[in-house]
Amino acid sequence: MPYRILGHTADIRLSVEGKDLEELFRDALKGMVFIAGPRESDDLKETNRKIKLSAADRTALLVDFLNEVLFGMEKNFEFYRDIEFEKLSPTGMRAILKARPAVRFERDIKAVTYHEADIVENENGVLATTIIFDI
Repeated sequence: MPYRILGHTADIRLSVEGKDLEELFRDALKGMVFIAGPRESDDLKETNRKIKLSAADRTALLVDFLNEVLFGMEKNFEFYRDIEFEKLSPTGMRAILKARPAVRFERDIKAVTYHEADIVENENGVLATTIIFDI
C-alpha cells in the first residue's frame, strides 16, 4: 500500500511517499479518498474534471491540490478514482480528475492543513510528506 493512515488527536494524519511528484500527488489523492470513504452510486458514469493550480512550492501545491479536490467532492458529490497529469512541476499543475458519483461519504473532511506538510526527499530519492486532515 503506498500510504499509511496515522492517528492524531481530532484529526487524521496521512503519511505518503512517491518516487516522483506525480506518484506522490496520485497516492495522496487516493489516501484522501480512502479517508473520506465514498459509497458509490449505482450510476457508474465517469466524469472528467479539469484542474489547474499554481503555488509557491511543491508542498503548497500539494495542499492546495487536495483542498481543491475536497471542494470538488463536496460540491459535486463525487469522488476521484484517478488523475491524469497534463503538466506537473513544483509550482504548477494541470490535470484531469477521473470522477465517479457518490451516494454518501463515511467521513466528513473539513480541510487539508499545512501543519506538518513538508515534502522532503530521503536518502533513496523518494519524496515523502505527512498531511493532516481536519475532520
